[in-house]
Amino acid sequence: MLGEFFEGDIAGVNEDIKGLAQIPTYSYGKWPNGIVPYIIDSGTYNSEQTATILSGMRLIEDQTRINGKDCIRFVPRSSESTYLRIYNGQGCWSYVGKQNKAGAQLVSLQKPSSTSSSSCVWKGIVAHELLHALGFWHEQSRIDRDNYVKINWQNIASSQQHNFNKYTSSSADTMGFPYDYYSIMHYEWNAFSTNGQATVVPLQSGVNLVNASKKDSLTSIDIAEIRKYYGCS
Repeated sequence: MLGEFFEGDIAGVNEDIKGLAQIPTYSYGKWPNGIVPYIIDSGTYNSEQTATILSGMRLIEDQTRINGKDCIRFVPRSSESTYLRIYNGQGCWSYVGKQNKAGAQLVSLQKPSSTSSSSCVWKGIVAHELLHALGFWHEQSRIDRDNYVKINWQNIASSQQHNFNKYTSSSADTMGFPYDYYSIMHYEWNAFSTNGQATVVPLQSGVNLVNASKKDSLTSIDIAEIRKYYGCS
């Protein structure tokens, strides 16, 4: 994840917003009927990597399906004017929600290379970035997060501290759901650490905050939030 993006992996947020705990209301929207057209750049990923990307899509589809009905569907693009373009960019990042313009909406999933072993091609990371594209923000930035985690500011470079601001805008609505330590949208314990020490410390004992690459499932709260946001029942 890249430091120049809002919270490391969110594109499309202006610089003046980065210093504030606010989210611009224009930055996201829902995909109509939960249908998300996509393309994966041709010839970019090998068969195993492509299968992993598709497994991240299937994870969201399968776990949000309710009463035999799809809530979210990722479909190969045919002629849709707005669609996701998954490509081998620099780092792991996405816009939040369907952008209000025609054309390709980028989702970057960097693959390992001869010069870098960094990779975003993990099922959990794919699902994390796709949930951004569906309209979801980071869990640990909720307005009530100080009741659940402590941020160790001393372990975070000043240039990266904006990534830990709390949301105050109503556009980042919790929808009435409880805080979810294990959400696939939650930061890991040492996110943006400058010294290897913890940056996000859970106030509840026994909680381990791990990177999305180590997650292969949505939580029950993740699922309920997606269903509610997209009106699936």
